[in-house]
Formats: sequence, C-alpha cells, structure tokens
Amino acid sequence: MHEMSIAMQLVDQVLEVARQNRAVRVEEVEVGIGRMQMVVPEALETAFSMATEGTLLEGARLRIVNQEIEAVCQDCQRGYRPSLRAIYARRAGGLMPGLCRAMRLY
Repeated sequence: MHEMSIAMQLVDQVLEVARQNRAVRVEEVEVGIGRMQMVVPEALETAFSMATEGTLLEGARLRIVNQEIEAVCQDCQRGYRPSLRAIYARRAGGLMPGLCRAMRLY
C-alpha cells in the first residue's frame, strides 16, 4: 500500500510549510494525483488520517484532485489528452514520450 508512504511524505511537506508560516492549525490539504499513480483515494484518505494523528494537521480535510493524463506532441509541442490504452499501445507496453501530468503528485 504505497498510499501510506504518500500520506507520510505529504504530511511532512505540509508541516514544513505550516512551520514556515507559523500556522497553529491546518484545516484542509489539497493534493493533485496523476491518473497513472494508481492511488486509491479511500486508502490515501485513511493513511492521511493516520499520519496526521498528534500533529497540527489532525482533523484536516484531505481534498484529492485527480489529474487527467496530459501529454505533449514531440513534433509540434502541443498538449493533448491521450487515452490510457493509447499510451501503452504506442510503445508496445512502455510509456509514450512526453507524458506530463499522468505520473506525478503535486
């Protein structure tokens, strides 16, 4: 379950920003997740709740924003949204070049 490691890293990052801003409480955390990360939202919410216990994030709402797959054409540099099937078919099982947001967390 990689959701727990994601939640722990997220909590660490938010706590650092909170400390820098002298926050005493965090009410909501928004995280964008690329579709190809294969994150189960419910598992991430549970992991986040456990990871925030005893911190100033405890009780904070986790808002998950699913990021659709975005790619950039290697010829014209224009962005487009390919289907998941097209990504894998294009490179015989590998990922197509130019993927931008499908595989990242932000």
